Amino acid sequence: MKKLLTLVFSVSLMCQMSAQSDAIHQDYMNKSVKPGDDFYEYAIGNWRKSNPIPASESRWGSFNEVFEYNKTILRTIMDDCSKGKYPQGSAKQKIGDYYKSGMDSVNNNKLGATPLNPYFTQINALKDKKQLVNLLGTFMSWGHNPVYGFYIDQDQKVSSVLLPYFSQGGLSLPDRDYYLKDDADKKKIRDAYFVHVSKMFQLLGKKAKDADKAANVVIGLETKLAQGAMDRVTQRDPYKTYNKMSMADFSKLTKNINWSAQTALFKLPKSDSIIVRQPDFFKKLDEVISSESLADWKTYLTWRTLNDFANFLSDDFSEESFNFTGKTLSGTKARKPRAERVMLNTDANMGELVGQIYVEKAFKKESKERMLGLVKNLQVTFGERIQKLDWMGDETKKAATNKLNKFMVKIGYPDKWNDFSKMSIKKQSYAANVIAASKWQMADMLAKYKKGVDRTQWLMSPQTVNAYYNASNNEIVFPAGILQPPFFYSDADDAVNYGAIGAVIGHEMTHGFDDEGRQYDADGNLKEWWTKDDAERFDKKAEKIIEQFNNYKVLDTIAVNGKLTLGENLADLGGVAIAYDAFKRTEQGKKNEKINGMTADERFFLSWANCWKNNITPQLAKRFIATDPHAPANFRGFAPLTHHDNFYDAFMIKAEDKQFRKPEERVKIW
Repeated sequence: MKKLLTLVFSVSLMCQMSAQSDAIHQDYMNKSVKPGDDFYEYAIGNWRKSNPIPASESRWGSFNEVFEYNKTILRTIMDDCSKGKYPQGSAKQKIGDYYKSGMDSVNNNKLGATPLNPYFTQINALKDKKQLVNLLGTFMSWGHNPVYGFYIDQDQKVSSVLLPYFSQGGLSLPDRDYYLKDDADKKKIRDAYFVHVSKMFQLLGKKAKDADKAANVVIGLETKLAQGAMDRVTQRDPYKTYNKMSMADFSKLTKNINWSAQTALFKLPKSDSIIVRQPDFFKKLDEVISSESLADWKTYLTWRTLNDFANFLSDDFSEESFNFTGKTLSGTKARKPRAERVMLNTDANMGELVGQIYVEKAFKKESKERMLGLVKNLQVTFGERIQKLDWMGDETKKAATNKLNKFMVKIGYPDKWNDFSKMSIKKQSYAANVIAASKWQMADMLAKYKKGVDRTQWLMSPQTVNAYYNASNNEIVFPAGILQPPFFYSDADDAVNYGAIGAVIGHEMTHGFDDEGRQYDADGNLKEWWTKDDAERFDKKAEKIIEQFNNYKVLDTIAVNGKLTLGENLADLGGVAIAYDAFKRTEQGKKNEKINGMTADERFFLSWANCWKNNITPQLAKRFIATDPHAPANFRGFAPLTHHDNFYDAFMIKAEDKQFRKPEERVKIW
């Protein structure tokens, strides 16, 4: 342990004063507000005032700022690939031809919706319900899943094995509650959705009266499917979505669907076991197959196909799609420029292919080395904190420490790149290339299923501005894309980096021990490894965090869902605590000297708040409350800090201050 700590403490990010002064932007702060009354406003209030949401965005914050930097690199990559001449089948040829097909507005507008004719022809040719069911399997082979979800993943209880997963789907609105709740906002969105669906059918050639009828059919059928869908809070319980059964037993749930025959259509190898995440949805799907007419199913499948590909068709379709999804659901005032939209889609559909070029241009080896040092320091700190917990017994502590020590750490980009050699991208329509990419993704997933578990795979591309914890692999992953200010500074003081990327690292580590992640053991298997008493004590502490966030309101009236956001809130709580302790091991942390009038502790907590700079439209804020497992950014910027004693000391927060939390009410878990 002593040798390890020596190694960790030698990884310091201290630098010269001139560089340090740039990391905490005091002009972002609103010093007219007391930090104890509204720390988020105090930390970044002036930034929010001077950074309104651009017309082409529905929110604007730290993640957008980082992505703006990444976009300049991605634009260079796209321009180079699309303008140069590269061998057929090469990465640059595929990226270039995909991008060029999206930029060819003249050809796309000429084609209209005709690239979808292979789908429409099969839908229109349906003669009976048996053919309908078969078509769902055929569409799945094309990577198109209009009614239910399918993917391959590790068996949650036996992480060394891959299994097929079947999940609910079939809805075009963001969540089942948009169909089932009758509050004024949901009704307003349903009314707008009806108008939108009708307009899209009119663009396909239907008369207004017939298009209205089609919209009613679509909404009626989707509402019935929504009635069988599992709500998002329930889906956070891994045991409730772990329904392992044979293909034959799955078929017993759905008299209209023989799943062996269905999966043979998309070439799934015979499987002894599968996971059905939401059995009630599939029972409901079976009912709806029986109850709704074939004509209505044709209308519904036509809509789902059109809706899925609308953004890659002619401008009339893509603009109408934006009018609803962008303006109505998200509050975005204007579309992004075409070049940016196509760039984002190219990146989304061939992320690792683009990522290979991206890391050559944007990722420094020094960044990986420094990140590894930070991770190791936080890992050691976390381990020591576990040993000091007063609510956890020795047996669980031992297992928790083992899990922590077994974390797989991935930083920057994969050691082994995905194989895109069988993806066929040509000089053809944009939609045709999107379809080709979808087909490849499905075929690639099935090919990997045959090979078995590969723990080297990444779930995000290197240029993604995000990070994640994967319970089945017991891994924490930090793509190169997020290793930029304000999350990571190559030349800033330790307080800034530990308060930002350090807390992000701690956040992902804590996910391994949040209300979901704690249910997986060191090898990534879903199993109970806690004592009953320890689990009960954990749950009591977690209930206090649920209560805290339930009391926060968005737009003054809409409550945050403490249960839906619990995992992320626990990860923030643990992430900041672990990062702060790790920071106090550094020379700067020990001395707590001032830089530009701020102590090291102040800089640490301000750096955390800077990560959550954000402005958001009311429409998107409402949508996220219903669908997002993350709490709104303004609460994340201060809420976890209210449980840390050192935060109160750093800013001299007193009992009379609005955000003061009594010592006995401060929750300390990890």
